Amino acid sequence: MKKLVTTLFIVFTALIGYTQNDSIPKHVNNYYSDLFGEFFKESSFKIGTGVLIPQKRLKKYFDISPFVELGFDFQLRKRKSIEFVLQLVAPNQKKQFQYSRTNDTIAAKATFMVNPILKFKKYIVKTNKSQLSIGLGIGGSFITTDARNPHYKGETGSGNKKEKYESINTILIVPCMEYTFAFSNDDYVTLGFNIQYAPYKVEGSLQTNIGNMFYVPRIAYKF
Repeated sequence: MKKLVTTLFIVFTALIGYTQNDSIPKHVNNYYSDLFGEFFKESSFKIGTGVLIPQKRLKKYFDISPFVELGFDFQLRKRKSIEFVLQLVAPNQKKQFQYSRTNDTIAAKATFMVNPILKFKKYIVKTNKSQLSIGLGIGGSFITTDARNPHYKGETGSGNKKEKYESINTILIVPCMEYTFAFSNDDYVTLGFNIQYAPYKVEGSLQTNIGNMFYVPRIAYKF
């Protein structure tokens, strides 16, 4: 899990560095400085909340689950942007699933979910007071469970690289739509809707296919 989160962060950082180098000419220092300042002027931080609404098979295992969301939005061009989003989810699980370990299979329950997502967005309508965008995100979904890892040696174990509890990790695909509007000079609210597709059975630790899709209504405040 840590390696995948680190990899996503490195990719995100590299993309931001590329957009800066691609959009800011370096041969004129003053011009570079102005554009660099403009780049951060067009960037924004979002904090919001929403719910994961399970669909089809996931309904057997999860109920509607709330989350907190942090987002960093960077303007690429006039009608395009890239956003790094981190969802912190409190899973509301109704039924345990069967988790396959090396030597046995046990009933497990999700205790926490983290979804880092990199979104590429395009504005289809944009005015001074509002904007409507569509986009596609890619990331990962990482679920920790209450199933104890039998190979965990403790915090002081020599060469111990195992997590204390078993986890479920998979890729995450996120089509999305967002509407952002200003209700005062510097205050913006974003209303969004995602479809989050995560094939949890792909990871191989689950005996049965528990499902793969959430509907995600969201609301966020843009700084």
